[in-house]
Amino acid sequence: MLKYIYRKTVPPHIRNRIHFETRVARAFFSDYTRYRKYACASTQQTSDLKNISAMIMMEAHKIEKAFSLPSPRPGFGFLVIRGLIKILQQYQDLGYDCDGLEFRKAKSVLAEYLRFHDRIEYDLGTIKDEIMPWADMNCDIGGYHEATTEEWLKKAHGNFEQCALSRSSVRAYGSSPISEETIRDAVRIARKTPSVCNRQAWHTYIVKSLEMKEKLVELQTGCRGFGDTADFMAVITTNIRSFVGPFEKNQSYIDGGLYAMSFMYALHYKGIGACPLHWMVPPERSKKLRELLGIQESENIIMIISAGSLPPILRTAKSARHKVDGQITFI
Repeated sequence: MLKYIYRKTVPPHIRNRIHFETRVARAFFSDYTRYRKYACASTQQTSDLKNISAMIMMEAHKIEKAFSLPSPRPGFGFLVIRGLIKILQQYQDLGYDCDGLEFRKAKSVLAEYLRFHDRIEYDLGTIKDEIMPWADMNCDIGGYHEATTEEWLKKAHGNFEQCALSRSSVRAYGSSPISEETIRDAVRIARKTPSVCNRQAWHTYIVKSLEMKEKLVELQTGCRGFGDTADFMAVITTNIRSFVGPFEKNQSYIDGGLYAMSFMYALHYKGIGACPLHWMVPPERSKKLRELLGIQESENIIMIISAGSLPPILRTAKSARHKVDGQITFI
């Protein structure tokens, strides 16, 4: 009876809107409950193997990627190192496998940290004594690679496997400017990215001016020390207006992520160094970026990419990968 009265008294367009709002709320609440149940509240508040392994990998990479900066600051990262050692100790105390990739990678990164400071003859003081028990000087899966521009380009211009496996994040750039034509060509290649029902909701904002790049660095926070030295920064967005119904709410991030990866492959192929930069920020910071670049409120900001010409010698983080068998399940 109530359903009958509802259908007879509420206009169809209002019923459709109520139906949409209800299903959107349910979908978002489902995501919320799963995220708060399984994600880490902080790096120190977890004993789950998947959580703590990811936290070790993340903290070790904070140290590792610093080696690829234009001028790593001697004695960098004391607080990060102490936090990493604390997590390693927790991992060990919980009885987890100390031959696992994350644990070995962290110990290798700490060893490279000691070697780096020995090479530049910098006295680490008491932090060296803290690191020594956790550093594996015989493991080389952490740290950085070095390559000449010629070696880098040879792989980038090879077959797809060579191109994909040779791409790494570049955080130090040469002084040669990148032409608009070259950037347009990279976008032309990236356009072939698949998207839901071919809607192509993405957009690329190219920031060239030094003043604007400095403001982007300030907003993003994770690229200090190299972001403003890039020839340009690309802001990737997707427009929510391209999607419909309650269950496409995450599709803009999927399509945007696919496009961003295609764009980075295209930059690599064109001989441009690039580094993807996260946009995990509070809503008010997204608002500031929208105001700065004239991005519509309907656009989701996917990520920022810093890019520039290649220096004569490239240093890139090793960023060890898990084995294939640990990342695939055949049903």
